[in-house]
Amino acid sequence: MTYRGQGEPPWEGWSGFMLAVVGILVVVGSVVGGYLLERGNLALLIQPAEVVIIFGSAAGSLLLSSRAKIVKFIVRNIKFVFSSSGPTKESYLELLLLLYQIFSKIRKQRLLSIESYV
Repeated sequence: MTYRGQGEPPWEGWSGFMLAVVGILVVVGSVVGGYLLERGNLALLIQPAEVVIIFGSAAGSLLLSSRAKIVKFIVRNIKFVFSSSGPTKESYLELLLLLYQIFSKIRKQRLLSIESYV
């Protein structure tokens, strides 16, 4: 599998970052959607100072909780998260093959056989 960054990605930082991006989108979507369902004025929710506070806190938390290697990886690859053209047919096939191999190993050798890979 090839990656856009240099070398192998540190999965623990990458998946955590992606989870954070999805979490942020869910929170923002829920707040805005619920507010609009109640016929709220959306202009009242847009407060630049709060955006600075929230994103500054998130960036500071990321810096405090992550190693320098992870932060550099995120900074180098953040543009690919938001500008990716999406998965290709090859990436779907590669994922399906991986899932087939994992499930076959579990079926033949039981669930504990994949513990060393986790």
